[in-house]
Amino acid sequence: MKRCAFTASIGILLFSVTAHGQTYRLRADAYVSSPPTTTGLVFLHGEARKPSYFDSEAAVWMGSGETPADVLVMTVRARDPMGRAELRVGRMMASMGAIRPLHIDGADAIVRAPWGSSIEFFGGLPVTFGLAPRNYSWVVGGRAAQRIGQRATVGFSYLHSRLEGKAAFEEIGIDGAASFGRVFDGAFTTSLDLLRIGVSDARISIATRFDPFRIELFAVRRSPSRLLPATSLFAALGDVPSDRAGGSIHWRAAPRLDVRGEGAFESLGGALGGQFFLRSTLRLDDRGDGALGLELRRQGAPTAAWTGIRGTARLPLAPKLSASTELELVWPDDPRDRGTVWPWGIVALRYAPASAWDVSGAVEANASPTNSAAIRALVRLGYSWGGP
Repeated sequence: MKRCAFTASIGILLFSVTAHGQTYRLRADAYVSSPPTTTGLVFLHGEARKPSYFDSEAAVWMGSGETPADVLVMTVRARDPMGRAELRVGRMMASMGAIRPLHIDGADAIVRAPWGSSIEFFGGLPVTFGLAPRNYSWVVGGRAAQRIGQRATVGFSYLHSRLEGKAAFEEIGIDGAASFGRVFDGAFTTSLDLLRIGVSDARISIATRFDPFRIELFAVRRSPSRLLPATSLFAALGDVPSDRAGGSIHWRAAPRLDVRGEGAFESLGGALGGQFFLRSTLRLDDRGDGALGLELRRQGAPTAAWTGIRGTARLPLAPKLSASTELELVWPDDPRDRGTVWPWGIVALRYAPASAWDVSGAVEANASPTNSAAIRALVRLGYSWGGP
């Protein structure tokens, strides 16, 4: 009953928003997964068009076993068709600039000026499971950004969150990006945790292109406090930063063949490790509807070192039918009686009987350190209607 109420309320919301436009477009997708327990997701999207002042979206988890259904996302957005301003209200993931994303019930507004300046604010209550109380809990944040010519942007952001009256997160951040044609581009984000006085997240990347190659260097630093509030015991006892630095190269070996390699060194609490992979993708047609892929990967860590191979295939079987499959094999350095090879595979079919309908199904099977064998199935049904 509760699941029907959730779905019905969101459906009414979508229809009420899109009814303001003379032309509208709606889309619904349902996912069902089983076993070991049967659960599902419903995604809804509505858009008023001509004029396009409103759109809305919703995502509902349909529950599993004794766990009740819950709304993950439900928002209505009003926007200026010229892109000068927009407002979102409802349940959403609020994320901007360098500060951490948060799941809130509230509002998010942005205003853009013709000279390249923009200001964004959000605020609301942190999302809790079910109907748990949220007394004295709130979130506010914002970002101011400026475009510099047509090639660069810089932004400054701030976040403050409280749980039951206690400070949970407080951050300031700076982010920027620059692009100089196809020759060079770079981006960075840095956020400072004001409660612990330290860098909670930092990323920088620079890349250059010269046909047929693209080369990128990157570095990342993250702290577990990025994911855990100050009131969490894990944050107090296990706030160990992780660092990662490396590079990648992309090679267009042929018009339909891409080769990508990446290598990075990682440090977690002073323990050094690394991750390396080499991936190739061969497109079977100009649009890439069909493709074959092969990937070799090496993960080196003090307690989890392994070597793996992965193969993928995406094949159009008929004008309305396509198939895809993935297969992975992993060899751990130290099996510890958990099996010398861990396989994983998935096979999927997609059928589109009409332009509005989309039906997909997949079967996944794997063996891992925790399961000697496991099989799961996933079904997706999608339908769209309304204007173009």
